[in-house]
Amino acid sequence: MAQPEVFDEDTGAYVHGAAIADPTSPGASYTQSELVELRDAVVAILAALRSRGIIAQD
Repeated sequence: MAQPEVFDEDTGAYVHGAAIADPTSPGASYTQSELVELRDAVVAILAALRSRGIIAQD
């Protein structure tokens, strides 16, 4: 297995990849369906955090 290349500031250790791809990286392109899927995932995550009182309701 290759050596980890990405430094995770939260853990202070090198990891094998970023948790979320950098959309500004060279050659990055996303289809409309990928963007919709990402949006839906973010909405679901926010809903879960709100329902548990971790973040405020809108």
